[in-house]
Amino acid sequence: MKRAAFVIALAACLVAGCGAAPPAIWLVQSEPAERGEGAERETTFRGELETWTRRGESYEGFEGRLFVHATLFSPRFIARYAEHRAERESWTAERLASTQVADAAHISAHTRALVALVPQDGRWDDLGHDGTFHPTLTVDGHAFESNAVVRISDDDLADLALYFPYLSSLSTAYWVDFPALKTPRELELQIAGPPGVVTVAWTIK
Repeated sequence: MKRAAFVIALAACLVAGCGAAPPAIWLVQSEPAERGEGAERETTFRGELETWTRRGESYEGFEGRLFVHATLFSPRFIARYAEHRAERESWTAERLASTQVADAAHISAHTRALVALVPQDGRWDDLGHDGTFHPTLTVDGHAFESNAVVRISDDDLADLALYFPYLSSLSTAYWVDFPALKTPRELELQIAGPPGVVTVAWTIK
């Protein structure tokens, strides 16, 4: 497990820059007409990935029991993600537009997180099933259970790893959906199961 712990720690540095997370903005903001002094800089996909990704871990003594990475798909992050994929994969304008329509429909119904787990014990690698892990999202003091948990296939995991560098062959990853949110201020995602409990948090400005 030392190798796994090293890989997870390295991925955390790659994603978060081994420093404090940048401030989070929930909604997409229109770019300023003129970029004079004080104008907001255009945010890159990497910047948004750093902003919306958190890492947590559970230890028993000095032994790592559970390592978690989670990226929260805020409306702002979803928009940057679509734009980045379109540029990287040379999408047509029509494909980008259809993806944005589908994303908008999903945002209106769900709040999504990409969750990657690396437990020490391989028996506990399932999320959302009886006797294993359970995700809970607390929004401004109100707790919500997930309404959908879908395990990501190995093929899809390899594709996603191009955009989410914390994903590796050691990861078991899931799409986790919660009820739709409008303008949250404080968010906490808790992953709880037999190996331990990991909670990661976002503050929205």
